[in-house]
Amino acid sequence: MIDPYEEKQKEQERAERERIAKQNEKLQAAKKFQSLKEQGICTNCRKAPPEGNHVECSECRKRHQESYKLRYHQRKADGLCMFCDNPPVENRTICQTCRDKRRRYSTKTTKRRKNNQQATRNTLSTGTT
Repeated sequence: MIDPYEEKQKEQERAERERIAKQNEKLQAAKKFQSLKEQGICTNCRKAPPEGNHVECSECRKRHQESYKLRYHQRKADGLCMFCDNPPVENRTICQTCRDKRRRYSTKTTKRRKNNQQATRNTLSTGTT
C-alpha cells in the first residue's frame, strides 16, 4: 500500500527540484545575455553587432517589432489584453493587472530618473565630479 504522506512528500521534492532547475536556467540565460551585451554581439542571433544603444542588431529588432505589432493587432481583434491573455479593462487595451504593473514600473523609473537628474544638477552646481 502506498503511503499518501510519502507520496505527497515525493511530489513536493520533485516540484522543488523543478523550481530550482528553472531558477538556474534563468540565471544562466541572464549571464549569457550580459556576456553577449558586454562583447557587443546581438543578444538574439548572436552574430551581428547591435544597433546603436540597443542589444539587438537591426534585423532582429525589425523581426521583433513586426511580431509585436502582429501580436498586438491579433490580441486587440480577439478582445484580449496586449500583454497577457486576460480580458482588458473596459475601453482599454490592457487588463487591470498589467495596468497596475506598468504603473508601478513607470512610477519607479520616473523617481529614479528624477533622482539622477537632481544628482547631475547638484554635481554641476558644485563643480565636483
